[in-house]
Amino acid sequence: MARVLAFRRGLECRPPTRFPDLEEEYAPQIPEVVPGKGPRIYPNLWNSLDEGTRQLVRDIMARFQGLAVWQVFMSSDEADDLIDDMGAVAESDSFFAHVCGAVGFVPQPSFDAFPPDSKTTPWTVPIHSESSTSKSRPPNYASRRSLRPSAVRGDNASPLPRKTRSEGSITLPNKYATSPSTLPDRYLQHAWTRTAMLDSTFIVFYNENSERIAFWHRAAQTLYLSEFIEPQTCKNPGYGKIHVGLYISILHDLVDRLEQLKNAESQTDPVPSETPGSLGRDIGFRNIALIVFRYKIFNSQGPVAFNRCAPSLAVDDPGPNRRYKIKKHYGRHEYMLITLTSEIGRGATGIVHGGNLTIPDLDSDFTVRVVVKFAFSVTQKGKMRHEFSIYRHLAPAHVEGVVTVFGLLEDMEGGPLAMVMNFAEDSLDVTVTDAERDGFLRAMDAIHAVNIKHQNIRPENMVVDEAGRATIDFDMAELNPSRSSRRREREHMVGLLNDA
Repeated sequence: MARVLAFRRGLECRPPTRFPDLEEEYAPQIPEVVPGKGPRIYPNLWNSLDEGTRQLVRDIMARFQGLAVWQVFMSSDEADDLIDDMGAVAESDSFFAHVCGAVGFVPQPSFDAFPPDSKTTPWTVPIHSESSTSKSRPPNYASRRSLRPSAVRGDNASPLPRKTRSEGSITLPNKYATSPSTLPDRYLQHAWTRTAMLDSTFIVFYNENSERIAFWHRAAQTLYLSEFIEPQTCKNPGYGKIHVGLYISILHDLVDRLEQLKNAESQTDPVPSETPGSLGRDIGFRNIALIVFRYKIFNSQGPVAFNRCAPSLAVDDPGPNRRYKIKKHYGRHEYMLITLTSEIGRGATGIVHGGNLTIPDLDSDFTVRVVVKFAFSVTQKGKMRHEFSIYRHLAPAHVEGVVTVFGLLEDMEGGPLAMVMNFAEDSLDVTVTDAERDGFLRAMDAIHAVNIKHQNIRPENMVVDEAGRATIDFDMAELNPSRSSRRREREHMVGLLNDA
């Protein structure tokens, strides 16, 4: 479950509800590194460490985004009840993992090795073998309760009838579907997902009067939950001893797994297949996109379904922006699959991922590398629609040096807006040749010739794609600017190229 990103909750892994109030920033961490001096640790402590231990601290900081996950609730009776009710979820064996609702898609193996568990631990848990379906109970206090995911779709869609089902066919979700998940289920899944995203092991659910500690075993895909802890009154062991042991366990786990990761992380992404020249046209005819995660710890159990809301600009006559008619069932010749293989960055418009777009075909599949940008908030979606309108204005003129946009897509379950474009990777952080310099300036002149001012020319937005040079991120672009402002922008680019 923890490897399934609940896409409709947003790529930022937001809490499932704002009630009870939840704070997630209070978690143990190694202070940031000061250039040339190391982490912000008390000088006497840092100087007392030998060089091997110091390097170990640096390696942990470089590899792990967080040491553990703390879920701190505002003090309230509702928060106490929520933490208490989590125990009932573990005991009832009815934990529902909320996943995206497209039915019929068969997930592929992950590109990366499964993150390792600590080989030696100061705690004891029952490990579920792959052949065993029974759940044993550990004898010790710290891990009496455990829960394993029973994933359910977020919709009420039924699989295709057996007689009409064909290989690769999918059934789309209801847009405003409901799930049997309870509030404790949602908070547990949210914390578990956040732990997986950070590649940490431990979770603390804390309120002033109540607490539970959890940790997950990756191979068994099981979350182990402690008994209900009352910080002010617990004895044998006392609350202080519990947390001393917790911190020791967190550090022990990080050191053990770091050593394994150093020896194991050598997996590479698959190389996309050769693509036919008409691929852009084929993409334009497919109005449904299935999007899955396939990198690091993420291996989506099911895809999120997106519907096209604006046409592909890779065709000569894109047509108007409109909502495309939706069917309930689609064959493999009617949809495209986008596999996200990396996170490129985050910005004001949203989160940008790299990946592969595959056109399923009856004989063979065709794949092209793409960039997918996701917008979540109303403001971000407005900027993305504006950016798409700029690309649309540029498309009929076939402006040199502009990425190809394959369309604008809406999450069918009410989540983000997505824009898909061809892949561009190397930003302007190295010396450019005379030919590359001339190519950038030709692209700028062509953009200005159709009355567009980019307004955000900087090295990060001057990148290489497979066909040459390209400029990206038009979310700040302006239509019909003055001649003098275009001249100043060109002079700014010349300055950047001269400095590169």
